[in-house]
Amino acid sequence: MRKKSGRSLNALVCDDVREEVGHKSTLVGVYQGDLTVPEAPTILPKLSFFFRVVARTERPMTRLVVRVLKNGEDFLTADFAEDALPKPDSKDGTYHVQIVLQAQPFEVTGPADLRFLADTEDETLDGGHLIIRVAESGSMTLQ
Repeated sequence: MRKKSGRSLNALVCDDVREEVGHKSTLVGVYQGDLTVPEAPTILPKLSFFFRVVARTERPMTRLVVRVLKNGEDFLTADFAEDALPKPDSKDGTYHVQIVLQAQPFEVTGPADLRFLADTEDETLDGGHLIIRVAESGSMTLQ
């Protein structure tokens, strides 16, 4: 979601993120809107979170904390010091920070809401959320 500040956070949840040659990433098994498991508890071997933070070069970030909240509580966090953030040098006036977090394994104990946030030095960016659902008995398989 783009803010008036020119900053935004995009979040994708998938089974795996693979780093490729040439600074490319391959996202495997991307979830859209929700993740449904056949029963709870269920253990997923891995759940990956791919974040892209966009900022304007004239307003570089001096602090970045990316967070995954599970039912309102911090679940995964990545905290970047100012010297670990990329230096703005884009020709189009923006620069991008890509972050991958992984939960390995990921236990589903019941329905849940995963929310994605990024805290900067002066605002919190909202990257949306993913709903985890448990299928009714025998009605669905993992999507």
